[in-house]
Amino acid sequence: MLFINNMSNFGIRCGAKAKSPPCNEAFVLPGSGLSQTLAQTLQTGNTTADIFVPGGRSIVISTNNRIFLSAGTQAAPSLTFNGDNATGLYRAAGLFGITAPGVSGIDMDAGTAGFDIDSTGQFNVSSTLAAANAIRIGADNVDGGINFIAGTTGINTTGVTGQINWVTSQAAASAILMDASDAAGGIRMISGTGGLDVDSTGTININSALSAANAIVIDASGVAGELVLGAGTGGLDIDTTGGFNVSTTLGAANAIRLGATGAGGGVTFIDGGAGITSNGIVGRINFGSAQASASAILLGALDAAGGVTINTGTDITTGLTLGDGVKLIADSAGGNAIVGTATLVAGTVTVATTAVTANSRIQVTRADTGGTLGFLNVPVAALVVGVSFDVDSDNAMDTSGVNWFIIN
Repeated sequence: MLFINNMSNFGIRCGAKAKSPPCNEAFVLPGSGLSQTLAQTLQTGNTTADIFVPGGRSIVISTNNRIFLSAGTQAAPSLTFNGDNATGLYRAAGLFGITAPGVSGIDMDAGTAGFDIDSTGQFNVSSTLAAANAIRIGADNVDGGINFIAGTTGINTTGVTGQINWVTSQAAASAILMDASDAAGGIRMISGTGGLDVDSTGTININSALSAANAIVIDASGVAGELVLGAGTGGLDIDTTGGFNVSTTLGAANAIRLGATGAGGGVTFIDGGAGITSNGIVGRINFGSAQASASAILLGALDAAGGVTINTGTDITTGLTLGDGVKLIADSAGGNAIVGTATLVAGTVTVATTAVTANSRIQVTRADTGGTLGFLNVPVAALVVGVSFDVDSDNAMDTSGVNWFIIN
């Protein structure tokens, strides 16, 4: 071995100083079979001289001693390798550089203690490779993972002119997980004018365990902002165990609008038994349709025992008003008719309908005259709830036709 001990830097003197070998004396490393004079081998600035250490031999530098290298450049590193003098270490403008221009690159392996890079300045990872995986961080073990930990400033991905892709082949519900695990933590996504798209072939779940009225907030806060929910043929389902509130502060007639704009589209409200109620209205409730149909607006109680009730205030000057050109048409067909006609026989007729109740108000008018006319009436005593009622004339010779109408 060649031992260099008790020196402040790398160097061996030659010449007249005591105990220094002559500069013209050949210097031979044991086992190398090579020799040079010390002046040739070690003199400062001699770039042609080499020290050859054969296999199995070492150069040992004792504690507190150093080797001084020239700065070198990226193209010509100062510490390099036999047979590949382009790979090695260099120093440029105060930076420590590692260069490996070959196709193999740089491989750093660490034990279980890991690999730490500490810096008081920026830490830059850059590549000029024009490929999708130009920079790759891979935890290749089956159970491997990657954690990014930042201070209060957070983690920023900036300066990207292409896409940011998060891709995993894990077959799990939480294959990609964004988690702000602190008690007061949150997740915020901000996009430009291109918006934010979430595309999935499976279910997209938005879930919050917050016990608050605004546990989940979807907000289009721009002055002209709009929120659009679009679904395929499966439709859009909103399920909740609490209330479902749709609210806006827009001062416009169509502040909240439900529109089925397809040619055959419709809007259906279905309740669980408690009914559908419009409460807290300080303005009018308008039902409007541009459909050119007799049933453009239809209120239907489809159950066999179903009914439609319209309640108004107690002021008889308001009540229920039908505008000009409006017809109120009642169905006279079937066993539960509320309007119809009948003909008196010997001054009386029994009308069968299940629509009659103990509280029914029955209006009768003469449709045509027949026989000897008398005064018409509906005797309460002859009314059978849910079955029938009678229309009588006080003249047994009356055979007129009558119109009847039940108000419940």
